[in-house]
Amino acid sequence: MNALTIFAATVATLFALWRIGRRLQFFLHIHQLEGYKNRGYMSWVVARPLDVLWRRSHFAGILIVALLLYQVIPAWVALALWAAAFASSKRYRRDRPKKPLVMTPRMTRQAVTAVLLALALLAGVATTTVFLWLAFGDIEWWWVLIGLGTADLAAPLLVLLAALLMAPVEAWIRRGFKVSARQKLAARPDLTVVAVTGSYGKTSVKFAIAEVLGQRYQVLATPGSFNTPMGICKVINNDLQDHHQVLILEMGIRNPGDIAELCEIARPHIAVITGIGIAHLESMGSQDAIAQEKGSLLKYL
Repeated sequence: MNALTIFAATVATLFALWRIGRRLQFFLHIHQLEGYKNRGYMSWVVARPLDVLWRRSHFAGILIVALLLYQVIPAWVALALWAAAFASSKRYRRDRPKKPLVMTPRMTRQAVTAVLLALALLAGVATTTVFLWLAFGDIEWWWVLIGLGTADLAAPLLVLLAALLMAPVEAWIRRGFKVSARQKLAARPDLTVVAVTGSYGKTSVKFAIAEVLGQRYQVLATPGSFNTPMGICKVINNDLQDHHQVLILEMGIRNPGDIAELCEIARPHIAVITGIGIAHLESMGSQDAIAQEKGSLLKYL
C-alpha cells in the first residue's frame, strides 16, 4: 500500500462522509416537512427513486467496485474515481423549501440518533476491514467502498429507523406538553380562542385578525407558521399570560385527523376557514377530503 493509495483513500473517505452527512440532513428535513409522519415521509421518498433515493453517483460507485474487484483498475484509481463521484452534494442544496430545516429539540434528538446509526454502520465496516486486513495481509478496498456506498444509500432508511427508535420517547414528551396546555387553557374560562385554518392564507389572515382585535383586546397569536400540535402547545405553555384575552391559533393539516388532534388541545370559540385548495393532496387523497378535514373544525366550536 503506497502513499498515493493512502492519499486517495483519505480524500475518498472524507468526500463520502461529507455526502453521507448532507444526505442525512436532507432526509431529516423531508421528515420534518412531512410533519414527522413516517408514512408520508416514505411515500415522498419512494415516489422519487431516481431523484433522491438513487443518484448517478450510486450507479458510478457500483461500476467502480466492479472494476476494482476484477482488477481492471488499481486501488488508487478506484479511490480517486470514488472521490470524484461522491464529491458533489448539489442535489441536496438546490431546492429552496418554503420552510427551512429547524433544529427543534425533537429534530435534534432524531438527528443525533440518525448520526449514531450511521456511525455504527461505518464502525461495522471499519471493523470488518481490519479483520480482512489481518487475515489476508492487505486492505480490501472494494469492501471499504461498498461500506461507504451502503451508508450513503441507507441515509433515508437511517432517518426512518431513528424516528422509529425515538417514537416512544417523543410520544411521552408530546403527551406531557398536551396535558400541560389543556390544563392551562382549562384554568382560563375567560379566554377566547380563535382557530384559523385553510389551504392558503392562514398565516396572513391570522395576523390580520390579531392586528384588528389588538386595537381593543390583549391578543396572543402563534408566530409564523406555528400550526402543529407541538407548535401550538409551545405557545400556550410558554407565551400565554394572564392578561391575554384572545388566543389566535393557526391550525394546519397534513393528514386526516389532524384537526381533531389540534382541537383536543384547544377547542376554539371562533373558527375561520380561509379557503380549500390542493395543498397536501398526496397525503389527503382528494380535494373533497381536504374540505372535509378543514370543515371538521366547525364541529369543535
